Amino acid sequence: MTKRKRRVEQLCLPEELPMLVESLAQAWMLGAAPRVVQNACVAGARFAVEYLRRVGVEAWATQVDALALDEQSYQDVLAKRNPTGWSVGALSLTTVPNTWNGHVVVETQDWFIDLTAGQMSRPHKEITILNGLCVPTEKLRHHENVWQGEWYEVPVSQGHYLFRDAVVQRDITTAPDWHGGLDLLKDVVKLTD
Repeated sequence: MTKRKRRVEQLCLPEELPMLVESLAQAWMLGAAPRVVQNACVAGARFAVEYLRRVGVEAWATQVDALALDEQSYQDVLAKRNPTGWSVGALSLTTVPNTWNGHVVVETQDWFIDLTAGQMSRPHKEITILNGLCVPTEKLRHHENVWQGEWYEVPVSQGHYLFRDAVVQRDITTAPDWHGGLDLLKDVVKLTD
């Protein structure tokens, strides 16, 4: 993830960043999430990017392949085997016209943000992932040379959440949800341009 490794200029103080990211998660969970369909990752990413930009934090949307795994599938992935337990996710391995295969998250220099991660939660399969997921990048675990290459692991309540750069990249700014995410932010946070 090359963007994560670059140094960016922030307009906020470093000690303010955790509070700003937490306020983003709260704005999403309390104001926006009840208004959108569950698989609204593009709108969630735009919401987060614009929210953070407006409070002085450089953030960018990143297209990823994402997997939520139970323990058996996680062990399979680490051993370079196809998952044989329970897994759910979004992979960008194919291109189908007028569809989106994959997932969109937000990154800053110091944070990984997935406001819609809860769509992969399957508590009955021992996979519990909450919406409004905001994790310091220092807590991400890098797995190299595992099933289908390299993945990053995001700590979650139960189970495992892995992501990597999307294999197939698309211009997410052309997705209808991209524009809807900004409208949602303006409505929820009562912003004007």
